[in-house]
Amino acid sequence: MSASPAPVSCAVLHRPVTGALDTADPAPIALPPRQVHRPVNLCSGYVYSAAESTRRTPVGSSGAAAGDRAEGLSPGARRILDTASALFYEHGIHTVGVDTIAARSGITKRTLYDRFGSKDALVTAYLRTRHEAWWDDLERRIDRALAPRVLAVFDAYASTGLPSVRGCAFLNAAGELPLDHPGQAVIRAHKTAVRRRLGELLHADHPDLSDRGSLAEHLFLLLEGAIAHRGVDGDDRRLVRARGLAAQLLGDTR
Repeated sequence: MSASPAPVSCAVLHRPVTGALDTADPAPIALPPRQVHRPVNLCSGYVYSAAESTRRTPVGSSGAAAGDRAEGLSPGARRILDTASALFYEHGIHTVGVDTIAARSGITKRTLYDRFGSKDALVTAYLRTRHEAWWDDLERRIDRALAPRVLAVFDAYASTGLPSVRGCAFLNAAGELPLDHPGQAVIRAHKTAVRRRLGELLHADHPDLSDRGSLAEHLFLLLEGAIAHRGVDGDDRRLVRARGLAAQLLGDTR
């Protein structure tokens, strides 16, 4: 009987923007031995060719392995990820099984495992791609915004193009996943990136403001409380109120 293939680690996502996920490499996830024919990037589901498998970027290096971002996915893997993402957010990660994802995607479970290796890897890819989409929207808003640009972060929370009626996808996932799940590293990195971006914007727009670090933390907690309540209230009134409080703290009446 042949030995099972060695586990494949999930490569760290590196992006040339402030919101890059700065995570430590999560614990390796063993792939189902009968279903993996070539190395798979567990972050994206990208299946490496034989040539690529010998030259892909090592985990933790400064470059990104092919397929780390969603555009590196095949059309089939993209469809699986889109379907899983909608189901995970709407119904919860534990409630949605791979049978449901496969059926809704119009593929077999074998194909799902061939593309992503495991449900844990698919969940991690869901969180990473949600971060990417949200962060791209945030940076576009910041580029168009006038000072104080931290208010653009509140606007990004309030009017994201992503499904958000159930509140923050990252907080919801954090409550469902075990602490050692690789998705938890993505969640922590996402929240850290938001907190860091607030501090950077305060530093750039208010260089003479004292104790910018404490103010950034205050604004971050305002955001987190408001987005958490979106899932409870089913509307954005607390986000609107939080933005108003942030403007008052900054002495801005717009």
